Amino acid sequence: MYPVSRPDVAEHFRFVPNASQSGFDLWLSLEKPTDALGDLSVSVVDARTGGPLGKDYAPYHIPAAARTGVLPAPHQMARVIGAPSDFYFRMGGYTSFLSLEDAVRSTTGRDLTAYPRVLDWGCGCGRVSRHFLNLPGCEVTGADVDPENVDWCRANLPGGKWEVLPLRPPTRLPEAGFDLAFGISVFTHLKEPDQYEWLDELRRTIRPGGLALMTFHGDASIVWSALKPDRYTVLRRDGICDQPNPLYDADLAEDDYYRDTFHTSEYIRHEWGRYFEILSILPSHIAHQDLVVMRRR
Repeated sequence: MYPVSRPDVAEHFRFVPNASQSGFDLWLSLEKPTDALGDLSVSVVDARTGGPLGKDYAPYHIPAAARTGVLPAPHQMARVIGAPSDFYFRMGGYTSFLSLEDAVRSTTGRDLTAYPRVLDWGCGCGRVSRHFLNLPGCEVTGADVDPENVDWCRANLPGGKWEVLPLRPPTRLPEAGFDLAFGISVFTHLKEPDQYEWLDELRRTIRPGGLALMTFHGDASIVWSALKPDRYTVLRRDGICDQPNPLYDADLAEDDYYRDTFHTSEYIRHEWGRYFEILSILPSHIAHQDLVVMRRR
């Protein structure tokens, strides 16, 4: 069915003619129930060739219900992904997990199993780390500033260790205790001084030679977030800018702690490169967020 009205797309892509009529619906009849089929993948391809449209059109992966396990309450999911949707929680978590796996393999030539001690920094309610729990030999620690979500993980994801973090270091996380740390949509919400403190803390907790995979709001996020011109001017000048985020509802000690933050790749290479060796920056690798793969020197 085409076109379908998409005012949300028009809001973010005002410079694209007829963006409000860019939506479509697609139905595909399956011979068996989705649970009987197991995991599903949806790819965007060129109808003429059957090949992918390009690297910016990564596939979405929909896990079987048995792989996902128990789900948190709607308000907890909304705090993590912006909507109380079982489907998007399941799909986004599994797709992010496989995207991290792909990033490690393409950058280092090694599998995730080569990095068995994993830290999910900003774990929320275990949307992504639940899939790491299924890796053989993997030891998962999830950490977050949100006590409610950490308590949920402790009660419902017994295979991992779950820690409540302070808003700023120091933490109780072990020194050089992790082979790999990942943070999805965490640096995207911190002020610059707090980022420096957490970069230093992450460097302390990752062993030499270990990896840090962190997302940031790059070019695609700038467009999708409809960043205002005055903020964009600051971003181009300083390489970083932030603005209030009115949606996050976790009970934190500081009302202004959680922001929406944007970076340029040049800033990431220069500033974060003082803490880690920058191996690669992958545009739009985790939804619309860029992913930087770094190694502890």
